[in-house]
Amino acid sequence: MIAKGFPEDSKIMYVANIFKFKHLKSWNLVLCVRSDRQNKVLHTRLSNLPALAKRRVINPPDGQSRKGGYPFFLSNVSTANWQVGIDSEGGGNTFVFDYIRADESTVTVHIPQIEFARVLFFHNAYLARNCIDHGLLSREFWIQDMGDDSVLVNVLPISSLPLKTFDHEGQRRLLAW
Repeated sequence: MIAKGFPEDSKIMYVANIFKFKHLKSWNLVLCVRSDRQNKVLHTRLSNLPALAKRRVINPPDGQSRKGGYPFFLSNVSTANWQVGIDSEGGGNTFVFDYIRADESTVTVHIPQIEFARVLFFHNAYLARNCIDHGLLSREFWIQDMGDDSVLVNVLPISSLPLKTFDHEGQRRLLAW
């Protein structure tokens, strides 16, 4: 990932708080990045959230993108026993649960809530940028129940969603969801 204002070969250590400067409309994220064996706390726009993940490298020197996160695979996980905890690295809220591996050993898993939300909901800049505005979707779209188990979604002229988004079936499905 290439981002202005970040040192070359910076690894995201954690994504912290969401904040807004008083004189600006846009929301921002606090990021802790490691560069040259030193942690730095920087910020970026909330609309960049879809591309931000723990351990992802920003501005790699060779220009090659690398996957972030941790190589850990979960299967058959129920959310029934999840609890809220605190991220020991970044101080943010996490979901915490015990996972029993195939070899019957138990691992305590901490999933940062912002990362979980990013994976589930923030697949594009529009959704990430507007997640703070609770009434946005009802103001930009008019939903009509057609009565025959179908729904018609009308995009209002004031919508800030780029129309090219509707060219992609996956984006239409995400928005409908």
